[in-house]
Amino acid sequence: MIRTNAERETIIRFDRAEDTCSIYTADKTIMTRLDKPYKCTKEYADSEGVYAKEYTTNKRLISFRTDANYKPEYVPQRIVSPEQVARLQQARQQKNIIFASNSF
Repeated sequence: MIRTNAERETIIRFDRAEDTCSIYTADKTIMTRLDKPYKCTKEYADSEGVYAKEYTTNKRLISFRTDANYKPEYVPQRIVSPEQVARLQQARQQKNIIFASNSF
């Protein structure tokens, strides 16, 4: 059976109580990448062969990275009251006065 792209999912599960994480994938590319460094703990197969695998590893090996060029579509604006604006301006002025008096 040919899997659709939506069915070629990868799920990473871990919790705070345990040091291990479970990785389930039905994506052949991810399976190939995980087969090299990790041992497969469970295989899911049908009449056409293996269609998914599950791996277990230490959760400290999982990392989340952000793209330096990533720009979210929506950035919520911070709502600042007029009193907060006045306090921030006063703090900046005091900081500038202190910095100017300490400069050489």
